[in-house]
Amino acid sequence: MDTKPYRISKSVVWEAWTCVKANKGAPGVDGQTVEGFERKLKDNLYKLWNRMSSGSYFGKPVRLCEIPKVGVARQRCWQFDWVIDLDIQGFFDSIDHGLMLGALRKYTAEPWLLLYVERWLKAPGQGTDGKLAPRDRGTPQGGVISPLLANIFLHEAFDRWMQEEFPTLPFVAEWCL
Repeated sequence: MDTKPYRISKSVVWEAWTCVKANKGAPGVDGQTVEGFERKLKDNLYKLWNRMSSGSYFGKPVRLCEIPKVGVARQRCWQFDWVIDLDIQGFFDSIDHGLMLGALRKYTAEPWLLLYVERWLKAPGQGTDGKLAPRDRGTPQGGVISPLLANIFLHEAFDRWMQEEFPTLPFVAEWCL
Protein backbone atom coordinates (compact mmCIF):
# COMPACT_ATOMS: atom_id res chain seq x y z
CA MET A 1 0.00 0.00 0.00
CA ASP A 2 1.36 3.39 -1.00
CA THR A 3 1.32 5.75 1.99
CA LYS A 4 2.73 8.81 0.21
CA PRO A 5 0.23 11.39 -1.06
CA TYR A 6 2.57 12.52 -3.88
CA ARG A 7 4.12 10.15 -6.37
CA ILE A 8 7.61 11.48 -6.90
CA SER A 9 10.08 9.09 -8.41
CA LYS A 10 13.46 8.85 -6.79
CA SER A 11 15.02 9.30 -10.22
CA VAL A 12 13.51 12.83 -10.42
CA VAL A 13 15.21 13.72 -7.14
CA TRP A 14 18.46 12.20 -8.44
CA GLU A 15 18.23 14.22 -11.69
CA ALA A 16 17.66 17.40 -9.70
CA TRP A 17 20.72 16.63 -7.59
CA THR A 18 22.90 16.08 -10.67
CA CYS A 19 21.78 19.44 -12.08
CA VAL A 20 22.56 21.25 -8.83
CA LYS A 21 25.96 19.58 -8.63
CA ALA A 22 26.80 20.34 -12.27
CA ASN A 23 25.79 23.97 -11.72
CA LYS A 24 28.03 24.14 -8.63
CA GLY A 25 25.07 25.47 -6.64
CA ALA A 26 25.83 28.00 -3.93
CA PRO A 27 24.93 27.39 -0.28
CA GLY A 28 21.60 28.72 0.95
CA VAL A 29 20.89 30.48 4.23
CA ASP A 30 21.54 27.18 6.03
CA GLY A 31 25.15 27.15 4.76
CA GLN A 32 24.75 23.68 3.19
CA THR A 33 27.33 23.27 0.41
CA VAL A 34 27.24 20.81 -2.48
CA GLU A 35 30.27 19.08 -0.98
CA GLY A 36 28.66 18.87 2.45
CA PHE A 37 25.41 17.49 1.02
CA GLU A 38 27.39 14.93 -0.96
CA ARG A 39 29.11 13.56 2.15
CA LYS A 40 25.86 11.79 3.11
CA LEU A 41 24.36 11.84 -0.37
CA LYS A 42 22.24 8.69 -0.21
CA ASP A 43 20.79 9.62 3.19
CA ASN A 44 20.21 13.27 2.23
CA LEU A 45 18.50 12.41 -1.06
CA TYR A 46 16.30 9.83 0.64
CA LYS A 47 15.25 12.31 3.35
CA LEU A 48 14.49 14.93 0.72
CA TRP A 49 12.47 12.48 -1.40
CA ASN A 50 10.62 11.22 1.67
CA ARG A 51 9.65 14.72 2.85
CA MET A 52 8.61 15.81 -0.64
CA SER A 53 6.57 12.64 -1.27
CA SER A 54 4.77 13.05 2.04
CA GLY A 55 4.02 16.74 1.44
CA SER A 56 5.98 17.81 4.51
CA TYR A 57 8.85 19.56 2.71
CA PHE A 58 9.18 23.31 3.20
CA GLY A 59 12.13 25.12 1.68
CA LYS A 60 14.35 27.27 3.83
CA PRO A 61 14.22 31.05 3.45
CA VAL A 62 16.02 32.22 0.35
CA ARG A 63 19.03 34.48 0.44
CA LEU A 64 18.11 37.70 -1.30
CA CYS A 65 20.60 38.86 -3.90
CA GLU A 66 20.56 41.46 -6.62
CA ILE A 67 21.55 40.25 -10.07
CA PRO A 68 23.10 42.83 -12.39
CA LYS A 69 21.35 43.31 -15.74
CA VAL A 70 22.89 41.19 -18.52
CA GLY A 71 23.14 43.07 -21.89
CA VAL A 72 22.36 41.00 -24.98
CA ALA A 73 20.84 43.79 -27.10
CA ARG A 74 24.30 44.82 -28.28
CA GLN A 75 24.72 41.46 -30.02
CA ARG A 76 21.30 41.71 -31.65
CA CYS A 77 21.76 45.25 -32.98
CA TRP A 78 23.88 44.08 -35.90
CA GLN A 79 20.88 42.31 -37.48
CA PHE A 80 18.61 45.39 -37.78
CA ASP A 81 18.91 49.15 -37.96
CA TRP A 82 17.07 49.43 -34.66
CA VAL A 83 16.69 47.56 -31.40
CA ILE A 84 14.30 48.00 -28.50
CA ASP A 85 15.68 46.80 -25.19
CA LEU A 86 13.07 46.36 -22.48
CA ASP A 87 13.81 46.25 -18.79
CA ILE A 88 10.84 45.33 -16.65
CA GLN A 89 11.56 47.27 -13.50
CA GLY A 90 10.87 45.31 -10.34
CA PHE A 91 9.77 42.22 -12.27
CA PHE A 92 11.20 39.68 -9.85
CA ASP A 93 9.84 41.59 -6.87
CA SER A 94 6.33 42.16 -8.15
CA ILE A 95 5.18 39.06 -10.04
CA ASP A 96 1.78 37.93 -8.80
CA HIS A 97 1.92 34.43 -7.30
CA GLY A 98 -1.54 33.46 -8.57
CA LEU A 99 -0.73 34.48 -12.14
CA MET A 100 2.62 32.71 -11.93
CA LEU A 101 1.03 29.48 -10.76
CA GLY A 102 -1.62 29.82 -13.47
CA ALA A 103 1.10 30.06 -16.12
CA LEU A 104 2.90 27.07 -14.62
CA ARG A 105 -0.29 24.98 -14.72
CA LYS A 106 -0.11 25.18 -18.53
CA TYR A 107 3.04 23.05 -18.33
CA THR A 108 2.29 20.63 -15.50
CA ALA A 109 -0.61 19.14 -13.62
CA GLU A 110 1.64 17.48 -11.04
CA PRO A 111 0.14 18.47 -7.67
CA TRP A 112 3.44 18.05 -5.83
CA LEU A 113 5.27 20.31 -8.27
CA LEU A 114 2.66 23.04 -7.96
CA LEU A 115 2.68 22.67 -4.16
CA TYR A 116 6.44 23.11 -3.86
CA VAL A 117 6.68 25.94 -6.37
CA GLU A 118 4.01 27.79 -4.39
CA ARG A 119 5.95 27.18 -1.18
CA TRP A 120 9.20 28.40 -2.78
CA LEU A 121 7.44 31.51 -4.01
CA LYS A 122 6.12 32.23 -0.52
CA ALA A 123 9.33 31.35 1.36
CA PRO A 124 10.52 34.37 3.33
CA GLY A 125 13.53 36.30 2.13
CA GLN A 126 16.54 36.71 4.35
CA GLY A 127 18.37 40.01 4.04
CA THR A 128 22.06 40.60 4.63
CA ASP A 129 21.20 41.58 8.21
CA GLY A 130 19.74 38.11 8.80
CA LYS A 131 16.16 39.33 9.22
CA LEU A 132 13.38 37.39 7.53
CA ALA A 133 10.86 39.24 5.40
CA PRO A 134 7.54 37.61 4.48
CA ARG A 135 6.69 37.64 0.78
CA ASP A 136 3.24 37.72 -0.78
CA ARG A 137 4.43 38.47 -4.31
CA GLY A 138 7.56 38.13 -6.39
CA THR A 139 10.10 35.44 -6.99
CA PRO A 140 13.45 36.06 -5.33
CA GLN A 141 16.43 37.12 -7.40
CA GLY A 142 19.04 34.50 -6.77
CA GLY A 143 16.45 31.82 -5.98
CA VAL A 144 17.21 28.56 -7.76
CA ILE A 145 13.75 28.33 -9.35
CA SER A 146 13.34 32.05 -10.15
CA PRO A 147 14.88 32.20 -13.65
CA LEU A 148 12.76 29.27 -14.84
CA LEU A 149 9.56 30.73 -13.36
CA ALA A 150 10.31 34.17 -14.80
CA ASN A 151 10.87 32.69 -18.26
CA ILE A 152 7.62 30.71 -18.09
CA PHE A 153 5.69 33.79 -16.99
CA LEU A 154 7.24 36.09 -19.60
CA HIS A 155 6.62 33.52 -22.32
CA GLU A 156 2.96 33.21 -21.38
CA ALA A 157 2.44 36.96 -20.98
CA PHE A 158 4.81 38.98 -23.13
CA ASP A 159 5.93 36.59 -25.88
CA ARG A 160 2.41 35.47 -26.69
CA TRP A 161 1.18 39.08 -26.68
CA MET A 162 3.92 40.05 -29.13
CA GLN A 163 3.08 37.11 -31.40
CA GLU A 164 -0.63 37.99 -31.42
CA GLU A 165 -0.40 41.79 -31.61
CA PHE A 166 2.70 42.20 -33.78
CA PRO A 167 3.06 39.00 -35.85
CA THR A 168 5.22 40.65 -38.54
CA LEU A 169 7.60 42.36 -36.14
CA PRO A 170 10.95 40.56 -35.98
CA PHE A 171 11.04 39.48 -32.38
CA VAL A 172 13.38 37.18 -30.59
CA ALA A 173 12.55 36.25 -27.02
CA GLU A 174 15.77 35.94 -25.15
CA TRP A 175 15.17 36.59 -21.52
CA CYS A 176 18.36 37.38 -19.70
CA LEU A 177 17.43 36.92 -16.11
